[in-house]
Amino acid sequence: MPHDTTPICPRCGYDLSGTAAAFTEQCPMQGTCSECGHEFRWTEVLSPHLTTLPGFIEHTRTLRDFIHAAVTTLFWLIRPRVFWSRLTLDHRINFSRPIIAAFALHTAFQLLQACASYAIFIIYLAVNHRALTDAPSFFDQAMWPLVHTAAPGTPAQFWGLTFPIADRWPYYVALLAFALTWPLGLLTLFATRWVTTLRPAHVLRAANYGVLALLAPTLFMYFTRIAQAADGLCQILFPPLHSYQQNPSSLVISNQFLFVATFIWVALWWHHAINTGWRIKHGRRLWWILLTISTFISLGLFTFLRPSSVEDFLNRVGLH
Repeated sequence: MPHDTTPICPRCGYDLSGTAAAFTEQCPMQGTCSECGHEFRWTEVLSPHLTTLPGFIEHTRTLRDFIHAAVTTLFWLIRPRVFWSRLTLDHRINFSRPIIAAFALHTAFQLLQACASYAIFIIYLAVNHRALTDAPSFFDQAMWPLVHTAAPGTPAQFWGLTFPIADRWPYYVALLAFALTWPLGLLTLFATRWVTTLRPAHVLRAANYGVLALLAPTLFMYFTRIAQAADGLCQILFPPLHSYQQNPSSLVISNQFLFVATFIWVALWWHHAINTGWRIKHGRRLWWILLTISTFISLGLFTFLRPSSVEDFLNRVGLH
């Protein structure tokens, strides 16, 4: 029987060519994998391009659909249970689409905060009759997540209460380690009988979204940067108004809370991937094991990499 591509089981990747070759005159609608017992539709196995999920970013064709699906998928991602209830093992995988969407979202917020910050510097210098050349360049503003940028003599509320990546890198390293431990642990277990009935591509798809969650704290920093620029403009135009910038501890708490929330989201993401989406046998036990390992690794890295620990380490080895 002719078909578009080599038929494989959507769940475990078992080659179904032999079974499909036996269909000479007609093909049944349903099938069952002899390797893992997964039930599937033959039309979706023989023509994988038909296995699309409406509103899912991986299955879009036009730019308009891509933008609409990006928003829809984002709302699904906020609630991992909803995401994995809609997405099944039969839906085809496209790794590039979510990466493109995340890059576009990051770039848009980065340019927006750069424009807002640059504008407030120019307005402040103009109001105070200072040379516009004292303002940092637009490129410096765009590079703000990696470095501190400020115009000499400009009030600190216009830049000093946000948290560049340069100040938060131990958090990012710990979060990245936490997000990567889950897929690495699952891929390691493919050598056992625990998850041999699951294609590695499914784990890599989940890891793709799990790692992209690291954008959440960065986007929050962009948002606070934009809010600070707007607040600085209000202070220039309406000095009597009080702003939230006068209480910087609230930003610190919000930033740290978002990192904690991202850790929790990653844990829930993998819980629903294992138990709701893939329905792995003894999935809850597996989730608790991976949660313990990933938490131990991430906390260990954070404890070692925090500034005080790094300084103590450099002092001990004579490099500081």
